[in-house]
Amino acid sequence: MATQLGVNSWTVGNWENDETKPVLRFIPRILEFLGYDPEPPNPVTIAERLKAKRRELGWSQKEAARYLGVDPSTWSSWECGDRMLAIEHRRWVANFLGTGPRYLLR
Repeated sequence: MATQLGVNSWTVGNWENDETKPVLRFIPRILEFLGYDPEPPNPVTIAERLKAKRRELGWSQKEAARYLGVDPSTWSSWECGDRMLAIEHRRWVANFLGTGPRYLLR
């Protein structure tokens, strides 16, 4: 498993013993290896959905912000539950989350 994930066996042991958590960039490989998410998110709010999608992709906030073309502090504020004021941002996020824009345009 360690070889397939590109880490050493001590790292996997630490994950299995709950001594450390995997770094975000390893999450997609772990999910692929396992075939399921051992900590399935149950996102309800937009902030939770953004965090879950970012985790699924193994992205940092900075990477997610770059993908949508916004400042990392803007992305961070969205994950903290702040309102998206720009309609354009709402559309981008709706597309990113795969949801209808009406969900975010309320």
